[in-house]
Amino acid sequence: MMPTSRALRSDWSEPLLAALALTLTTVLAFVGSGGATYWFINALPFLSAAFAKRFVWQSAVLTTCLALLGLCTPTENMGIGAAALLIHVFTLIRLRIKHATWWTTIWIIIMLEIAMKTPNSSEIPIDVASLFTGSAIAVGGAMLLRSGEERVATTEELGRQKLISYRFEMARELHDTVAQTLSHTAMRAHLALTHPDLPEKIRVDLERIAFDCNTSAYDLRNLISSLRTSNSGGCRTPPSDITTLAAETKREVDRLERAGFSPEVTIDIRNITPTRALTLSKITHEAVTNMIKHSPPRSSVSIILREEQGELIAEYVNPDSGKKENRNRLGLLGVQERIRQLRGSFEVDRNDGLWRTIAVIPQPPASLSGNRN
Repeated sequence: MMPTSRALRSDWSEPLLAALALTLTTVLAFVGSGGATYWFINALPFLSAAFAKRFVWQSAVLTTCLALLGLCTPTENMGIGAAALLIHVFTLIRLRIKHATWWTTIWIIIMLEIAMKTPNSSEIPIDVASLFTGSAIAVGGAMLLRSGEERVATTEELGRQKLISYRFEMARELHDTVAQTLSHTAMRAHLALTHPDLPEKIRVDLERIAFDCNTSAYDLRNLISSLRTSNSGGCRTPPSDITTLAAETKREVDRLERAGFSPEVTIDIRNITPTRALTLSKITHEAVTNMIKHSPPRSSVSIILREEQGELIAEYVNPDSGKKENRNRLGLLGVQERIRQLRGSFEVDRNDGLWRTIAVIPQPPASLSGNRN
């Protein structure tokens, strides 16, 4: 799928930066005044930084330790190796890692201390200027790349949701026109068969018409169901318990994070039937889609799934973008039908600058706890 291939391409950013720096280190070691020792001391930090994204903290700690060793290394042996920390600055800013500012400050201080060890005082301003220039490039590049990845992810998500919305509209039109017509035709054929003076040949034809209409209506409704429930998430097994529901919710949270949002998730449910797990999963998917479509960029959103007094309550909160919206036509009609079948309620509220989508589904009585519905 497209998001996966994009993620694989993005994983090459840090290794590529490390490879370029390692090449420069090699050139300085064997063409300049360095040597094997110089190359070894400066190559290790970049080899560690090559795994900055795949093993964020492990690689960062190792590179930091290697850079700290540079403070105890003779200056003539310590060259550009400490600059490997800039790759980690790039990674933390790009991935929105918590406390990235503090770590960036610590790493810049370490690199600054190493630069200040230069015995030739005339080179110190050049080293310091290079350090801050590299830091600015690392932070700016990370923010640009992150912004680009978020825009691509949002564009792909919106395109996918437009396709799903089109499928849903097609399913509704087929249900309201063709399926209803087939059902009514079959019904009229059955009514005509009750006529006492009906010739045998016409009776056979009417029976055939009724049979074909019923069969076609059944097949069409299966197709409509597939159109309504299909998505690009692959052939995953539908959620059937709290564990699989939590896994599906985590996938939706990943969608939000890829689009640049800051989601907060709370799941407080002890037991749930397969039908209700599937319904909550569908509601969450549609609610997340609406958050991505209509919330301000980089805003905080929340997903709360809880059990209270024999009811399952799903609550989704996101900031109001200020645009005029009709939430009744934003992909939630299908899940509203599911909720009504389970005798639940559904409400969308817009107040105090926030959208709140709340679904309430009653749990089955204790005597039916083993029922799969």
